[in-house]
Amino acid sequence: MIWARTTKVGCAMAKFISPNSKWTRYFFVCNYGERGSIDEAQIYREGKPCAQCPTGCACSKKYEGLCSFDPKMILHATQRVIRPHKYGQKLSTNHPNKRSKTILE
Repeated sequence: MIWARTTKVGCAMAKFISPNSKWTRYFFVCNYGERGSIDEAQIYREGKPCAQCPTGCACSKKYEGLCSFDPKMILHATQRVIRPHKYGQKLSTNHPNKRSKTILE
């Protein structure tokens, strides 16, 4: 669930095949900003749909009641597996402690 204050979302999926190939698991994870799950905070803001769309956005024609977006606001993403990894394989040797920008802005 995404909270009303959320403006950034970044999601990823990883596929894991057991070493004996008897089962497969898919792991999905998303990071959100602003954070949610704050005690006594409202999940949504009451009001007219699209009344608080960001500057340059309007009500979506495709998704009724939601704000549209400017595709330039989305960072480059891929919909294909670039390089699958094996169980126990080190995922990166390039600057393992270097912070990377992974959340949509």
